[in-house]
Amino acid sequence: MWLTAALLTIAAAGLLLRFSGLIHWGDRLQPQIAAVVPAPLSGPVPAACQTGNPASESPASGLPPVPHLVRVPRNYTADRLWPLVIVLPPAGMSSGMVERHAGLTASLTARGYVIAYVGAMGRLSMEGLKRYRSLPQWLAQQYCVASDRAIWMGHSNGATAALALALGKVGAVAVEGLVLSGTGWNDESFAGEQCPAPVNVLVLHGTNDRRFPGYGRQSIEWLAACHQCSPNPTKTPDGCLEWQSCLALTRYCETETGHWTWAGELDQLVNWMQSPAPQVPD
Repeated sequence: MWLTAALLTIAAAGLLLRFSGLIHWGDRLQPQIAAVVPAPLSGPVPAACQTGNPASESPASGLPPVPHLVRVPRNYTADRLWPLVIVLPPAGMSSGMVERHAGLTASLTARGYVIAYVGAMGRLSMEGLKRYRSLPQWLAQQYCVASDRAIWMGHSNGATAALALALGKVGAVAVEGLVLSGTGWNDESFAGEQCPAPVNVLVLHGTNDRRFPGYGRQSIEWLAACHQCSPNPTKTPDGCLEWQSCLALTRYCETETGHWTWAGELDQLVNWMQSPAPQVPD
């Protein structure tokens, strides 16, 4: 009996070591300072929370369109609009795993963001994209968030889906910003695609990503062309590349990571979120 227990313990330890790389920015995780189960709105939506949401045509009602969990700042109150981040999942991850994998809650809620972590629903599909698309409006009827100005983020399948939404694959989606880590889009994927409306974008990719080798650089160069940027990017103080004279903020960060963890550093993400958008002449 003791031998069986010892073998099970060793096996469990091995699994933990094998998948420890799934914890992104783990050494930077802080105590969860967000309100874990915020009280949703009740009754009529307050006037301060009412926003148009061009991503959906009909009022949200009933059950949420996708499995998800919401984190809000500790000082969250439903008397003003809060900026919204939606984190789409890699394949097979529940919403709780997506939160742990991304490691964003403490940092972003401390900066005033409401975060919705979305769970996977099987293989990435057009039907799944449609369900993702309807989430912001549903959230707007539950929380006081700027649902028409969401920042969409994701790793792997989540990044692929976020860019597909921005490209209008299932209809118009209001996108304030895109953060794409380990995306599955490359030059071949973009063939024949129409440029999306200019949107602030951060692409993160690992130099050791063997699943999608070089896809991140191909994605950011296609988007930089869409944004009518100057051809030669400059290096930012945190080691990323940023294109100049663009219609929208266009930045790329590359780190020595494989596919199964988020690329980039937390500071690089925060710096991008705090950067002023380019001033586009009328």
